[in-house]
Amino acid sequence: MKRYISGAKKRHIADEKKAFVSKLPKISSFLKSDKEDVASTSAAISEIQDSELPIENDLNKGTSECVNADRNDKRKEPAGLQTILSNKNAESTSTSSQANKCHESLSTDTAHPTVSTDPALWHIDENLISYCVQKGPTFCRNKDSNFKKSSRIYEEADRKKTRTFHKSLFNCKLKNGEIVDREWLLYSPLIGKVYCFFCRLFSPQHSKFSVYGFDNWKNHKRIQEYAEGYEHKTSLITYSKSRSLKGRIDDRLIQELDKECNYWKDLLRRLITVVKFIASRGLPFRGANQKIGSSKNVNYLGIIELISEYDPFLKTHFQFMAIKVAA
Repeated sequence: MKRYISGAKKRHIADEKKAFVSKLPKISSFLKSDKEDVASTSAAISEIQDSELPIENDLNKGTSECVNADRNDKRKEPAGLQTILSNKNAESTSTSSQANKCHESLSTDTAHPTVSTDPALWHIDENLISYCVQKGPTFCRNKDSNFKKSSRIYEEADRKKTRTFHKSLFNCKLKNGEIVDREWLLYSPLIGKVYCFFCRLFSPQHSKFSVYGFDNWKNHKRIQEYAEGYEHKTSLITYSKSRSLKGRIDDRLIQELDKECNYWKDLLRRLITVVKFIASRGLPFRGANQKIGSSKNVNYLGIIELISEYDPFLKTHFQFMAIKVAA
């Protein structure tokens, strides 16, 4: 049940509030009246005027004496002052010309920056990206440098073994057995690590090949795995587009990229055709196993094997996959 305050209690609370408010200082006590300000200001002005009168008289006397002395001195001092002023003007003009030259040199340096050949020292900005896109990866690969900094110690079979970066890692072996140059691989002589040229410039991810550097020489096959990954291919496409926009297309890299894209497109067309055929006939996709060459494998693989006997493209792909599975 709710209880209400009595009337006497309410009056007592109201009296306490009034007493508290009456003790507070009024706002007018913090402000000065305009009359007092005007009076004090006028008094101060009159005092200043009275004090300035004798000073002005003294100044008039002093100036008249100085004028007479200058007339009798036949103007010897102004000549010296003119020479000093002329020297100062000459110095100011020389300093201004030097400042302009410095400004011009700075503008030319920013327009054509001097980029380090060590990718670990790069500070990624628009000027660096523009410069590297124009030059390409050749100037910063450091293929002929000393690889002592890349020395790393690994524990293998209860003993320590030292491994270093080898020059042969600048090359890779394609699926058809052809050996090509990894034009995108950069070596840092300062820290002994390798970077990807495309990912160092364009990758938004903070990976080893783009920011930190790769130095796991024991598992050097990861370099090729990275080259086949999404990050590397996306950065390569961005690099190719930026070069084409500037009219400096790298034909070799574009051809390799187009060749790989067309390869997987042709393979997907054939696989999709087989899937559509099986689905339209209501045939099962499953089988006893998924081994290539088995008579009991799934219908999907069996039909593709049948087509590969008359399709050189699928036949080559099956041979490659069989070798990869066996390995």
